[in-house]
This record gives sequence, structure tokens and C-alpha cells, in this order.
Amino acid sequence: SSGINAEYGECKEHLCIARCHNSECGPCTVKVKVSCRCGVSNQTLPCHEAIARSPSGPNPIICDNVCRKTLSCKKHHCTRVCCPDFSSTSPEVHLCMQICGRGLKCGRHKCSDLCHGNSRCKPCLQASFEELRCRCGKTVKYPPISCGTSLPKCEFLCEVVRPCGHSKDGHLCHTGPCPPCDTLVEKMCMGGHELRKNILCHMKETSCGKVCSKPLICGHSCQRYCHSGSCDVLPPASEKGSSSESSKKPTKICTQICNAVTNNCPNHPNCNSVCHYGTPCPVTVCKQKKKITCPCGVNANFIPCDTPESSPLQKIACTYLCEQTKKTRAISEVIKVGKSYSEFLINMARVSPGFLKKLETTFDNFIQYSKVGSNFRIESQDKLQQKMAIDYAPFYGLEASVLPPLFATQITKTANSKRTLMLLSESAKSKQSVFKKPGKPCGLHLHDVKPDLKTQTLVTYLQPFMPDCSIQWVDDTDYFICFTSAIAMLHT
Repeated sequence: SSGINAEYGECKEHLCIARCHNSECGPCTVKVKVSCRCGVSNQTLPCHEAIARSPSGPNPIICDNVCRKTLSCKKHHCTRVCCPDFSSTSPEVHLCMQICGRGLKCGRHKCSDLCHGNSRCKPCLQASFEELRCRCGKTVKYPPISCGTSLPKCEFLCEVVRPCGHSKDGHLCHTGPCPPCDTLVEKMCMGGHELRKNILCHMKETSCGKVCSKPLICGHSCQRYCHSGSCDVLPPASEKGSSSESSKKPTKICTQICNAVTNNCPNHPNCNSVCHYGTPCPVTVCKQKKKITCPCGVNANFIPCDTPESSPLQKIACTYLCEQTKKTRAISEVIKVGKSYSEFLINMARVSPGFLKKLETTFDNFIQYSKVGSNFRIESQDKLQQKMAIDYAPFYGLEASVLPPLFATQITKTANSKRTLMLLSESAKSKQSVFKKPGKPCGLHLHDVKPDLKTQTLVTYLQPFMPDCSIQWVDDTDYFICFTSAIAMLHT
């Protein structure tokens, strides 16, 4: 027969297209579409090959598509090529098979469960069957002890001896190193300047706050405050024990000013350049300024040091300020002399104005008409007047000495003798009176007083008459009592 075989072929789906035959039908050659394992792509294959290459067959078609679906842990993603569960929407289908591996709270073990994302790991199930003791051994925790259990808190004092030797500072038993030792001790400062007291024992270094002042290789001194180690500009340690000058090189540049004497400028002989250790001083133009003044020295100005001598800037004329300054200086000198008079001289000037006027006239004439080295005598048996002459003579630049038998005073002229700028008589008038009540002052001279008589005894005796009188000692056996008036003296 020439008809087509009407029986189904090997696939049981399509009819055999071969001519009628008595033998078994061959493989089905009908073209069919077969999808890959994940169902994203498909291929056209003969029917007899499609059966083996189907997604459920022994040799399915595998495409290049990567799954990228979120796994059950919600942390990782599926990286399988042509995943058979690509089209599934259930999160349980994509199960994460990685091990968690995160450290547990015990700090010793890691989680061995399948990855569970960001959820907490289960507690460590490991346990110890040994006693857990504190550092000193006095506090004990008995087994079983869960893994990660901390040491028991001990209420006893720490017995660890520190390297410094101070152990009895009252802190409790603990784990790890002891806290810093806070015992107050004496320590040398970092620069070796002084031994400092009341320094905490744990402080390795302490500064005294003084300038270092250690010598530098360039010749200057270190200007840093007390510090540790070598100065920044000191040379490093010699290699292999060599101490030659060639091996000593500063580690940094010294920024201090070089004070070496040079010939660059006659007015400013110092170099004044930044320290240049190891090289000669540079030849430079002097940039400093020099001071010039007027003939009397009152007006001044600063000009460049290299200004020529013929320049008009080298001269300054006097102004009205010069004369005014001279007058001011003279007045100041007069006031200075007036303030230097002692209270004794001021009181004697008021009590003995006649003797003072005669003394000033004698001093003026002696200075004006006598030569240096000449002398004269002042004859007086009054010890107060004699002391007044001796104390007043230095203000004229005269030398005074007592001659035996202690009733004469010798006055000698010196090279510095000149009339005083402010007379004692004028100063006594300008100063406020030491007496409280108006009237002509007078005094009482007591001599040959017992040496054991004290000032406090006199003050106690004269207390009812104060403030009409005041006491002025002349020497160990004589004193002078000043009164505000003759009536007050008679009343006392």
C-alpha cells in the first residue's frame, strides 16, 4: 500500500508520517517548542528530542538567566542559573542554605543555624562544669555555668601589687589591669630643672613650666617650655658611638636670631639674620634704624641705618618742646629734693627758723667762694642743731663730721658741692604742718635720758596731751618733743 501509516508514533502524540510499514514506527520527527528549566526561553526541537529536554526531563534546557529572587532569609538573593523556581512567588521555595556564622553573646562561639537574616541568634547552648572564680579567688560561682557568664562581682579589696609598689589604695577586686595609681609622689620634671612635689604616681612625665634653656648645637638655647626628649634642634644620637663634629647635624632649623659680630654695619655689628649654623654670616645691607636726637636730646627720630651723613635727615632742630621739657625736668628735680627731707629736718625748720636761715646762708657762701677740699667749723653745743647741720649738709653735696669734744661740726667742700634745688626752709613752708592746731610751734629738748627708757613709756605718759605734741629721738640719750604752741608746752 502506498498510504501513510495511521498509527501513533513513539511519542504517542503525533501520527507516524512514514509510508505504511510492518515494522515499528521510527522516532517522531515533528517539530515542537520546548521551554527551558526556568521558563524564560524556549527552543524548537524534534518531538523525540523534546521529551528528554523538557523541564521535567533528564536533560532539560538551561538558559543563561540568573534568578536574583530574594531567599527565605530576606537578606541574600538566589544566584542559580535558570532556576526551576523562578516563576514561584512563595518565599519558602527559595530557601537560604548558608550558615549564619555570626558571633554569639558569649563571645566565644558562632551561630551554626541556617541564615535567618536580621533576626536575633539563639542563645549559646554551650555550658561549663568548672567553678568560676574572681581574680582573688574569694568569690566563687558553681557549675553548671552557661557560656558567656561574666565573672562574679567581688566585694573584697584588690590584692594586686603594682610595679610602683603602691597597692593599698582601696579599690575592689576586678578583672584586667588596675586603675592608674593616684598616690602623690615626688618626680623630676621632664627637663631636669627641679624636683616636683605632689605628682600623681601614674603620670610618667611632668613639666615645671620653665623655659628649657638647654644648649643647642648652633650655640643658642632651647626656648621651648620644659619638655621630654631632646630639643627639636639638638643633633641626633651619634651612630656607632661616633662623636665627631661632622656627624652632628641639627634635625630642624633654629629660628632664633644670630648675634654674631660682623662688619656689615658699624652701628649694628650683630648679624641679626635667622640662625644659619654651619655657614658664615651673610653680607647684607643693614635694615635696622638708628636713633638721632636734637642737640639737647629732647626731640628724637629713627632713620634707616644706611642714611648718608650728608643727608638732611641726619639733623634735627630744637623746638619749643625742648625748653618746656627742661623746665619740667627742673621742677621734677626740685620736687624730688623737697620730698627727700626727713621729718626731723622739717620739724627743726619750723622750730629753729633763725638757725636754719643762718645755716643756708653759710652753705651758699662757702660753696661759692671756697675751693674743693676746704672746710669750716660750726660751733654749737645744741645737739639738735648739730644733728640738723649734719643731716642738711649732704643736700648741698658737702661732707659733715663731728669733731671732739663733740661740740663742733666740720663741713668739707667736695667736687659735687652745689646749691640745693629746693631749700629746706621753702620745703618746710610748702609741706603740710605736722601740728594739728594753729600757733607758733616750740619744742622741749631732753638730754642724758636713761638708755632703758622706751618710746612706748613716753607715749603712754604723753597720751593725755596728744595730739598737741610729738616725739622725735635725736640719739640713744636725747629726744625732742615738738608742741603745737607754747601754751600746750606749759600745760604739758
